[in-house]
Amino acid sequence: GEKGDPEKLQREREELERQQRE
Repeated sequence: GEKGDPEKLQREREELERQQRE
């Protein structure tokens, strides 16, 4: 799960933060 794809989770978090800023 999370431990399997840390990069994927990080990218998703970055996208969510960008959407929230807008």
